Amino acid sequence: MKRAVAWMVLVLLGLSPVTGFAVSFDAKDFDQLVAESEQIFIGTTSGAMSRRHPGGAIVTDVSFAGVQVIKGNAGNAEISLMIAGGSLGTETLALPGMPRFQFGLTYLVFVQGNGTTIFPVVGGDQGMFQVKSDTLTGESLVFDSRGMPIRSATVRQAMAADGAAPSSTEPEPITLDVFLRGIRSRLGSQ
Repeated sequence: MKRAVAWMVLVLLGLSPVTGFAVSFDAKDFDQLVAESEQIFIGTTSGAMSRRHPGGAIVTDVSFAGVQVIKGNAGNAEISLMIAGGSLGTETLALPGMPRFQFGLTYLVFVQGNGTTIFPVVGGDQGMFQVKSDTLTGESLVFDSRGMPIRSATVRQAMAADGAAPSSTEPEPITLDVFLRGIRSRLGSQ
């Protein structure tokens, strides 16, 4: 991980990136996601704009609208995350292994280092969850970053401790209420 961070610092400083390099993130459990976050919010991706960072690298500002802040500064109705990579004209900076937000989807995001790291989400895609409405009940449900039921053992154990029954077979989606209760119970102990 230290090697990957060092190469990304070089990229953000505008130096030549090394080919064959891929982004990876350390494994995080649910307690680490909450504790290491400077901000936790729910928001819908509303736009993305690539630009040149003062250090020379291309970065993309991904904006979120309809934001509900669970932890951290709640000053704006919109939040923007600066992510390394993107396209400007004919120039593209693509970082293999970098998680991506999809336009128009609602996410619950655990943020750390926005504006100072290559991907300001704790644990990479481990700290980004999709929030979808159940078509039958209208209830908000939480899924992993790819929109699949959460399989992470530590997240499921944390949710079981906060009111969701763990599944012994295929995991069921977790309700947003239970997920938020899990976050808030950990924030209360910090």
